Amino acid sequence: RLFRRTVVLITVHGQGAANTIFLPPKCSSAMILIMPKNWFGWRFLYANMALTSGVHVVMYRRPDDKDIDGYDGTGSNDLVNPYRDRNITIDENIFRASFVNAVQLVGRSDVGKNNAAEFPKCIGCYY
Repeated sequence: RLFRRTVVLITVHGQGAANTIFLPPKCSSAMILIMPKNWFGWRFLYANMALTSGVHVVMYRRPDDKDIDGYDGTGSNDLVNPYRDRNITIDENIFRASFVNAVQLVGRSDVGKNNAAEFPKCIGCYY
């Protein structure tokens, strides 16, 4: 019930981000996904889950995050990684911009009106 009433979920990459499937669908909620430094390549694991559930995604993206960071293509390098699992420091300005983007996406007044498309957006994903 808590997640069904959540408008913006702020989460770090990991199993907790899977809770996006319980957020309100139809573009009425957003997830801010914070990736560990040098691990941005794994962002789609939970971003895609949110998007397919009808939830907007806003990536907390640092200027030095690269699209393939932390991913070497083997599929097994995400199991244990002490560097990835260190504490994360948040930049106030990047977080503020991410939060504003999330609130603006959820607060759009045209969603659901005049047959406006109701597709979730991913800000900062850079496909």
